[in-house]
Amino acid sequence: MTPLRFLITGARAPVALEWVRRLGRAGHVVAAVDSVEHPLCLRSRYLLRYGRVPSARHESLAFARAVKAYAEEMSADFVLPTCEEIFHLARYHSLFNGSVRLLAEPIERLRILHHKGRFAEFAGNLGHAITAPVTHELRSLDELMRFRDIATDWVLKPAYSRFGSHTMVGRSFADWQKVCPSTQQPWIAQRLVSGREYCAYAIAYEGRVTAFSTYHSRYRTRNGYGTSGAGIYFEAIARPDLLEFTCCATGKLRFTGQIAFDFIDDGARTWVLECNPRSTSGLHLLSERDPAPYLTGARPDLWTAEASPKMHATAMLLSRGGLRRWRDFLRAQDVIYAEDDRVPAFYSWQFVRELRQRARKAQISWQEASTIDIDWNGEN
Repeated sequence: MTPLRFLITGARAPVALEWVRRLGRAGHVVAAVDSVEHPLCLRSRYLLRYGRVPSARHESLAFARAVKAYAEEMSADFVLPTCEEIFHLARYHSLFNGSVRLLAEPIERLRILHHKGRFAEFAGNLGHAITAPVTHELRSLDELMRFRDIATDWVLKPAYSRFGSHTMVGRSFADWQKVCPSTQQPWIAQRLVSGREYCAYAIAYEGRVTAFSTYHSRYRTRNGYGTSGAGIYFEAIARPDLLEFTCCATGKLRFTGQIAFDFIDDGARTWVLECNPRSTSGLHLLSERDPAPYLTGARPDLWTAEASPKMHATAMLLSRGGLRRWRDFLRAQDVIYAEDDRVPAFYSWQFVRELRQRARKAQISWQEASTIDIDWNGEN
């Protein structure tokens, strides 16, 4: 395939480093932009250049224009978003209708998927055996009060959130009363389902799934509400039914881009909980191939996962665990360190330090600090 030129946004993320390496190894030209000083992919041997841009969240239009300017300067064929900056770029989708193509859907379509209540409604209307648990959108304290006597039977979470942050499971109504849902900041109450959690990641082109991985996060962080947070250990699992659901959802929307779903299997049936229309850790599990033909729909086959588990090695080492965790650690590959691209791993402390400074200044968790300047919470 003729080498293409890609501009990666959200360069701070491990998945951005993964994209830089995958595309670079295949011979494509790759640059990246972000609003942080020390993104993880900054020192990758496969990165042509890095540019700092305004905050996607706080200066959305300036951010989108800067991304377009960088893309035009390097004569990029595609802009490939990785994190929640995708929503801010999608707000200005028309800016990229020229020679540079944004590998993302317009905001109207992404809004349906990212809003947890609207996605539950969308999933319920697909006609697939996998559907969402009963879900109610809460836009006032009065609507929240309807759950006073049955609070422990429901999961409460913001309509827009990430990493499982602020999710409350099986908590008393006294804890719920700390939440103040509104029209501007809606929450959802979703029927509590217990079981084994799975994640699916896919790339689709005009509704056809071109890449797919299903995995279980064996180890996770904890958020401030006592529930599971972001995964730090990823193991591929074969679940044809989850691929079937993904094909159904992307086909319904004729979706182009990256998309991910969270599922839970209660032993009797499988439920879909939410959707993230962006890069997720499932990318790390895909086998080593040239990604470009799958991003552009040029390959008819399906790009699938490999068996080797992947992990965030530093997070695994810092978390508690016994002999089993150590055995799992030894059989997994770190998503930051790579034999052919070692330098980013040795300089990752710079981003960690920058992240800690942000968290300390804003008095928030490091996970929240990692996206505070790119979050999208339904803004018009």
